[in-house]
Amino acid sequence: SFCKIFSASDKHPSGHSLHYHDYMQIWYIQRGRCEHIIGDEVYHLTAGDAFLIPPGVSHQTLLKKDSQIISCEFSIEDVLTDTTAQNVLNIISFFALLQKSQKKWSHLCFYSVTGAVIEELMTNLLQEYNEEPAYYQEMLKLRIQQLLLLMLRQFESSNEYQAVHETYQKHFNSITEACRYIDENLGESITLNELCQITALSKTYFCQLFKLIKKKTFVEYLNERRIAKARDLLKTSKEPIQSIAEQLGFYSPSHFSITFKKHTGISPSAYRKSHRTDLES
Repeated sequence: SFCKIFSASDKHPSGHSLHYHDYMQIWYIQRGRCEHIIGDEVYHLTAGDAFLIPPGVSHQTLLKKDSQIISCEFSIEDVLTDTTAQNVLNIISFFALLQKSQKKWSHLCFYSVTGAVIEELMTNLLQEYNEEPAYYQEMLKLRIQQLLLLMLRQFESSNEYQAVHETYQKHFNSITEACRYIDENLGESITLNELCQITALSKTYFCQLFKLIKKKTFVEYLNERRIAKARDLLKTSKEPIQSIAEQLGFYSPSHFSITFKKHTGISPSAYRKSHRTDLES
């Protein structure tokens, strides 16, 4: 399933030890109080507050006496397909990454301005998830989309968003330039050091930003582009497979064959055979 929704209380806590996850998480405080800890900062939340945690952010939550929350955990790629909304979510994740790199911490919290609406959505999500009526997965997706869009609307008007947007756009352009360099030099032995020099970013920061913006590592992107070019050459040329492998920067025919099969499910020779009938005539 693309999501998990549950209720927790001080008697049955969740997230009380320091942790992080590779999915998006929203917590809504239904009753009582809790402390949300990110880095060295402690945030005190009360009933009606909600917070959103992007993937990869270390945090912990301590529920106080007689408190209760609803948690919604989900894969963002399965929920939002709209480009604009995805971009704002990228900025939220980048904001968290920027704070981490600068040893500063901020809280992506949504206070009770929209509390009544958020409470209704979270309660409905929990009920749908537990009862599983007809079309419940589709309903869950719609409810999570509505919840996210409310939060994104609030975040986009905040001082934090305005402050970080310019920096995000600068780095977005840097990653775009790195992709352009990769596309124009598929036959070269492209290294992480080269890309870091082009973008003026550290290795760690570059890798984090590339994964955030492109949703894949730079090595995955490089191999995808090389295999796409290889497929084109196998279909439209009579060049030997070894020559194609060399042109695209693979250090051996076997390395090329393994990588090609991983991406397409068949070997380069089998792919060529199934696509080159026009070249045989």
